[in-house]
Amino acid sequence: MPAGRASSATDAELTIVAVTGHRSLTDAAGIRQSIATVLSTVERPLIGITALAAGADQLFADVVLGLGGELHVIVPGRDYRAALPARARAAFDRYLAAATTVTTLEIAVVNTDAYLAAGLAMLDRCDLLVAVWDGEASRGVGGTADLVRRAHERGTEVRVIPATRPSRRSSERRAHRGHHHRRTGGGSQATEQ
Repeated sequence: MPAGRASSATDAELTIVAVTGHRSLTDAAGIRQSIATVLSTVERPLIGITALAAGADQLFADVVLGLGGELHVIVPGRDYRAALPARARAAFDRYLAAATTVTTLEIAVVNTDAYLAAGLAMLDRCDLLVAVWDGEASRGVGGTADLVRRAHERGTEVRVIPATRPSRRSSERRAHRGHHHRRTGGGSQATEQ
C-alpha cells in the first residue's frame, strides 16, 4: 500500500491508478485506446487520480469516467485553470465537475514546484502509475520522466504507454499557420494571408 494511504477493509480489492503524461500528443485516439486497455485490467471499483492537465491527463479522465470509475483530482494550485491552454479549459471544467473528490494544493501561482507537489500527491495515493511517455527526459521538475523515476524508486508499479509528441518544429509551423513569411533585407516579416 502506498505511503500516506490509510488502510481499510477494501484496500486489498482496490487498485488506485494515477496518470502522468505529455500535454501534446500526436495520436490521441490511439492513446485513449491504450489507456482503456490498461484500465480494463484493473480491479473494480476503478479509481483514477489526475491533475487534469491537457493531453494525457484529460484522456485518462475521459476513459476512467467512461468505464464507470471514480475520478479523484489533485489541482496543483489555485490559478491552475488559468494556466491551462484555452483549448483544455472546458474539458477541465467538465471533468472537475464529474470528480468524486477534488484536492486543491495551497499554492497561489502554479509553477514547476506545484506540478511536482501534485505528482507526489498522486504517487502517495496510487498503486499503479500509467505513464503516457515518449521515453525522453523531463523538460522540468515534476515532468513525466521525473514522476516515472520517482514511482520506480518508491516501488510503485508503472505501465508505460508509448507516446509521440509533436516535434517543436511542427508546433512552430502550427503557430505560424495563416502567416506568410517573406524575406526583406535583414530579416523576415510576417503578414496575414
